[in-house]
Amino acid sequence: MLFLIVTPATAQNLFADHINPEEPRRKTRYIRKSTVFSSVLLALAISSSPTNALKRQIFQKRYDPNLEEVRILSIDGGGTKGVIPLTILNQLEIQTGKPICENFDLLGGTSVGCILSTGLSAPKDPTQKIWQPYSSQELLDIFQETAPKIFSKMRVGSSLYDSSHLEELVDKFLGNTTFSQSLIPRVGLALDETTLTTRVFSSEDQHDYLARDVVLASSAVPILFPKVQLSAVDKAHPIYTLLDGASLSISNDPAADIIAKTREIYPKARRFSIVSLGNGITNKRNDLNKFLGLTNIFLTPFSLVLNDYESQNYEFLSKILGDDYVRINPTIAKENNNAMNGHHENIRALMQQTNDYLDSPEGSYRFNKLLELIKDNNSYLIKN
Repeated sequence: MLFLIVTPATAQNLFADHINPEEPRRKTRYIRKSTVFSSVLLALAISSSPTNALKRQIFQKRYDPNLEEVRILSIDGGGTKGVIPLTILNQLEIQTGKPICENFDLLGGTSVGCILSTGLSAPKDPTQKIWQPYSSQELLDIFQETAPKIFSKMRVGSSLYDSSHLEELVDKFLGNTTFSQSLIPRVGLALDETTLTTRVFSSEDQHDYLARDVVLASSAVPILFPKVQLSAVDKAHPIYTLLDGASLSISNDPAADIIAKTREIYPKARRFSIVSLGNGITNKRNDLNKFLGLTNIFLTPFSLVLNDYESQNYEFLSKILGDDYVRINPTIAKENNNAMNGHHENIRALMQQTNDYLDSPEGSYRFNKLLELIKDNNSYLIKN
């Protein structure tokens, strides 16, 4: 039980000690199951004034802070274009025969990426001792049903759109669960309006929040949706006023922030394998997009519409992480590159273009790299 009590280490240099060429790759990962806990250990844990984190999670979550190799899934923001990474993840589940949360040790994202990563790590019924995950196909069905409603009607007010349909989407798979109630550790990003800094929330933080509130805060795109007031479940932490997590970024790629938080959650990790999923790009970046990129904090809605260039993190992370980093960001048609277009025809077109990309030489190459990375890190043992 003691391995669940984690005091996050002070954040270290983001990529320090990432690769030691003389150290052999560790192929085996041990995961503890609830059945291995004896009644004696359970009694000791209950009688020893456990921390809030231990009260929230006793044996349901697959989490070992002693892991030395950690597999991370990072999902970009991008509005209704979130159907793109969801389509890729659906193909990954088909190929591996496993839910997404079993192929990774941590999921994270911003904006729609936070919605997806939280949904894919959420238990269908958190009251059960054995938690069952949502499949990417289930989320894809929910997404297709609800997404067309989110941007259906504009209004006059503090925000252009009512968030009620977005709340409907989130409530369908999160309900009143907290952010700590996850099958594996997860991370979500939001912008603190007061300090204009990025707030990175994780399921392993000392203070817990409603999962729906974290997701809605991460998705509160300035001008489009109303800001979110976020307070801890125990009411013992300051109230944050939060906006969309990509608001301070020229791109919507949260991978670097997620890696930094992962180092706190897995303080002994020495190797990070990163899968980063984008929400589609067009072939060329034009001069208008360069201007919009410089003023992104004020024009986030427009940059979401015209974001047709690759993440700035891509080149940096690929150089630092090498073969331990896989980025998949399909090429899509310009007429479909609108994060606020939730029409059924547009959603279907994005799904088709994503599958076409995965069938192309470039897409097939990147997806196979993803499968190899998963295979290379998926030979863990279950201790009985």
